Amino acid sequence: MFIQLGNKKIVFYGDSKVGKTQLISRWVDDSFSNQYKSTIGIDYKVQKITESFRFTLYDTAGKERFKSPVGYSRYQSDVLILVFSVTDQTSFTNLKQHLEAVKAYTPSETPIVLLANKIDDISNRTVTKEEAEQFARENALHYYEISAKDGFDVKDFQTALLELSPAALLFKPNPPTKKELLHQKINKFKTDNPNNKEIQAICDILEGVINADTGSQQDDFEAQAPLLKQHLDTLRWNFKSIVNSVMNLIATVFGLPLSYCCGCLEANKNASGDSWMFFKFGEHQASKVLCNQVLAEAQIDLRM
Repeated sequence: MFIQLGNKKIVFYGDSKVGKTQLISRWVDDSFSNQYKSTIGIDYKVQKITESFRFTLYDTAGKERFKSPVGYSRYQSDVLILVFSVTDQTSFTNLKQHLEAVKAYTPSETPIVLLANKIDDISNRTVTKEEAEQFARENALHYYEISAKDGFDVKDFQTALLELSPAALLFKPNPPTKKELLHQKINKFKTDNPNNKEIQAICDILEGVINADTGSQQDDFEAQAPLLKQHLDTLRWNFKSIVNSVMNLIATVFGLPLSYCCGCLEANKNASGDSWMFFKFGEHQASKVLCNQVLAEAQIDLRM
């Protein structure tokens, strides 16, 4: 697939089933379908930015791959995107041959981006971030991770493409909405703690309420508050959380006068919802801070 930025083109290559078509749908329509439909020939979508500026996104069949060099040579581009799925080791292994093929038909100054898709599928991930970053470093590629399924980091990736295409710098994307920022915060915390079931459950609850279109987030959060507190209480008694609590207690006892004078208590409350949260490296403390930050930014009159 390739995206035409005015007179600029961005070409996407990758194996079948890595999510190129779904990436286009997420980008243009903010939609996603779990049904796989193989691209035959070329499909395209158009995203109108202004009266004189639009994206034309062409989706090419992944089966062209490196077996047919003509599939690369006929799309001259200003930025190249190599897409692979983090759940498909073969799609990552094939990148080397994709790269060799596109370089044979691409000027050396053309930026090439390595794009990892499906990072939402944590349990089935087989290609690590470290492996992908190493491949990118060894081949002088720009590296980004996204999820076409839940939209995670797609907006940031679009911004990166604009920065790689000088002629498109006149057109800046809209800033992310409050809802998108909350999703980014929750998804990052979820991705950083893939093996903690309690944290995964907390993030799922927060995302579920934010996505719900009931018209009353206050009531929705209050309904989920007991379950959130239950998961937070479970996290309270692991080793890191206990050490964190002890350090917070010490900081409170010995640093209370100084903290009060310096305004640290109020700063803690504004930042994490808890005046005594000087340290938050424990799972319980970090999860509690996330919950309170989401509640505050969603303007919900409730704290954990």
